[in-house]
Amino acid sequence: MKQEVCVLFGGKSEEYEVSLSSAYNVLENIDTDRYDVYKIGITREGRWLMYEGDNESILNDCWEKDASEVFIDFSTGCVDKLSRGTVFFPVMHGSYCEDGRLQGIFESLNLRYIGCDSYSSFLCMDKYLTKLIASELNVPTVNYILAKKHRFNLDKIKNDVLKLSYPVFIKPTRSGSSRGSNIVNNENELIYALEDAFCFSDTALIEKFIKATECEIGVLSTQDGTVFSPVGSLSYEGDFYGYTEKYINKCTKYDIPADISVTARQKITEYAKMLFECLGCYGISRLDFFVDGENIYFNEINTMPGFTEESMLPMLFKKIGYSVSDIIDILIKNAKF
Repeated sequence: MKQEVCVLFGGKSEEYEVSLSSAYNVLENIDTDRYDVYKIGITREGRWLMYEGDNESILNDCWEKDASEVFIDFSTGCVDKLSRGTVFFPVMHGSYCEDGRLQGIFESLNLRYIGCDSYSSFLCMDKYLTKLIASELNVPTVNYILAKKHRFNLDKIKNDVLKLSYPVFIKPTRSGSSRGSNIVNNENELIYALEDAFCFSDTALIEKFIKATECEIGVLSTQDGTVFSPVGSLSYEGDFYGYTEKYINKCTKYDIPADISVTARQKITEYAKMLFECLGCYGISRLDFFVDGENIYFNEINTMPGFTEESMLPMLFKKIGYSVSDIIDILIKNAKF
């Protein structure tokens, strides 16, 4: 008897389109000889719909016309058409998806799902909290200050930014795919960048901008223990690795292993191990770092990294013999309540 797997995609987050691309790649690579695959799409408005059409329609965002409402019985935890043993595979990024809220629904209904639990998902989604934890572990981060939308003191922020010195990098604390992120070179650009960040989160990080090599490492929980990918680096044409560079221009260059010293790669792996364990992560994650010579700075962690054709995580694990199908299989086998 085949294991039932339900792939979820879409969602109310700003990363809706990225989720469609990631889900398409997962669905194209999942072993249908081994798994009975169901598909639930969540619309931008938050409606849960059972989808039985082709994967291309998901990629092209025209799936809704062939979908029907999903009934969820919260008293029993039963989900329409699915057995109690179904493993849920949420290929979803950003708010309402990667921040613990979706995982909380699974946990309240006693449903099996892949990836981090609600608590670690919430922690990792908040870039400010992860930096605080990194500091407690003596993992370096670039200098930063926190700005709060509802306790906003512009004069104080201006003074604090001057202490950091321009340029600075401003980003929402709880968002993904670099939405709402900007480099700020002077005081005139400061207000716009903060307003942009506050569109995605009620707090924003203002970091000292450094021109450094951006490096990433993947982590995968297997039955034999935690596997760390090689460290990879990326280069691009823009000033920073933003949404356009990631998903529109698609002209990013990847180096695996990263073109940094062996010592720096070893240190990144050591930091990744500490952070993955301390943040309570499980299943899969990707951790991002800045490398400036021998100086290494933790940037952020993603508990549901992109699975698109252009995503770094599948490339990193492919380098050590794990195909996308292998990763999917490992995640499903290791799903837990």
